[in-house]
Amino acid sequence: MRTSYLVLAIVGAVVPYVFFTPLILEAAPIGVWLELMLANNASRGLTGDLLVSSVVFWVLVYREAKVHGMRRWWAYVLVNLGIGLSCALPLFLYVREGKATTAPDA
Repeated sequence: MRTSYLVLAIVGAVVPYVFFTPLILEAAPIGVWLELMLANNASRGLTGDLLVSSVVFWVLVYREAKVHGMRRWWAYVLVNLGIGLSCALPLFLYVREGKATTAPDA
């Protein structure tokens, strides 16, 4: 399962940028990004869903990092903000799975 998480993290990093690259190349200001994110009910719903899911992910990362002794938990929040949840979540699960398999038996 761990390898699947790594593959999904890579896919989750690539797929958003297929769509974001034109905006990045145009050096679109944040106002253009916000306008597009809130352009209609469908995009507002997806944006809201992603924002709520991201906040839930941040809480999960913080809690799970404490349980599994994972330092630098904030790096996953930065990946979430910089790339997206589609990369940050499987990346976190990949690393957490590695911690779980190397943890000593109780």
